[in-house]
Amino acid sequence: MWTRVVGIPGGSSSITTCATDPTTLETVCSIDETVSFGGHNGKSTFTDVTKQLTTLCFIDQTTSNTVCVNVFDPKFENFFWSYDNNGNKVLQLRFYPI
Repeated sequence: MWTRVVGIPGGSSSITTCATDPTTLETVCSIDETVSFGGHNGKSTFTDVTKQLTTLCFIDQTTSNTVCVNVFDPKFENFFWSYDNNGNKVLQLRFYPI
């Protein structure tokens, strides 16, 4: 998965992977894998963000350790990306098979 910011230079944005904990029905968002995008200043290039947007890291309440799972792990359900846009015109995502 590759991303880039296009449009008018300036602004910023971030994407965080989130999901629902089926035992508590609470939304859990990744604590370590947020992707931030500053506004570009001319030529915009694609960045590989596969690991960040397909991984959810959280604090295990029983051990207080950080645990990371991928979006196919059955521990969570209803995975989604929380996108915060602060002035970027367009954020492009490209998906490629591997």
